[in-house]
Amino acid sequence: VAGVGLTEDAARGRGYNVRVARMPLTANGRFITDRAVEGTKGLCKIVVDADTDVLLGVHLLGGQAAEMAFGAAAMLADEFRVQDVRDLTFAHPTVSEVLKDTLLMT
Repeated sequence: VAGVGLTEDAARGRGYNVRVARMPLTANGRFITDRAVEGTKGLCKIVVDADTDVLLGVHLLGGQAAEMAFGAAAMLADEFRVQDVRDLTFAHPTVSEVLKDTLLMT
């Protein structure tokens, strides 16, 4: 489990108008390949300021969550917007692609 930035509740509590996207890690082919144990699951949840498109929080559950948190923390520190992440190139195939895929759902 790993999380950086604000949770959905914390963002709302601070007055943000939020958009949230969730994606199961099982939507990512590399996750399935790396975690071939039957029943292994995971989740990526992203919180975005709906008014500015600024990334507010990333929360991960599942294998490789800790490794992905570093990249998410860097995006938060630099106040990335949804468009900034759209413009990034993620290595393929990697589990970290789930960050971009989830963000594109916001």
